[in-house]
Amino acid sequence: MYSVIKWLIISVLVLFSFTIILLGLGSLLHENEQRVTAIKAGTSLSEPQEPVTQMASSHLTLPIKVQSTLKPIIKQNLTCVMDEQCVMVEAKFADLSCLIAINTIGAAKLARAEPDKTRAIDCPPTFDSAIARCHDNLCTLADRHIE
Repeated sequence: MYSVIKWLIISVLVLFSFTIILLGLGSLLHENEQRVTAIKAGTSLSEPQEPVTQMASSHLTLPIKVQSTLKPIIKQNLTCVMDEQCVMVEAKFADLSCLIAINTIGAAKLARAEPDKTRAIDCPPTFDSAIARCHDNLCTLADRHIE
C-alpha cells in the first residue's frame, strides 16, 4: 500500500511539474507573438519612402534616388545574414551605372530585369578596393582594407 501511494505522489508531482513548464512556455510564446504582431504593425505604417543611408566607419549603403524598375528590386533585396549572401553588381541606368551591394536573390532579379530607361539622380561614390559585406543585416559596400 505504501508503495502505491509513493508512486502516486511521484506521478502527481511529475505531472504538476510538466504542467507548470508547459504553461510557462505557452505564456512566453503568447508574449512573443504579441511583440511580433506589434512590430509588424509598426513597420508597415512607418516604412521609409527613400532608402536610408547608413554610414559606419567602413560601411555605406547605397541610396539610388530614382523612379525606375530597378529601384523596387534593389530596395527589397538589401537584407542579409552573412557576407556570402552579398554581391556587388552594376545597376545600369540611361545616363550612368552605379555599383551597388545587394543580396544574391536581388542580383539574379537584376540580371533578368529589363534595361532601365530612367536617369539616375544620385549614384554614391565608390572606391577601387570595395567589397560587398553584410553589416547590421544589410548588404553594404565596404573597404576591403578596413575590417
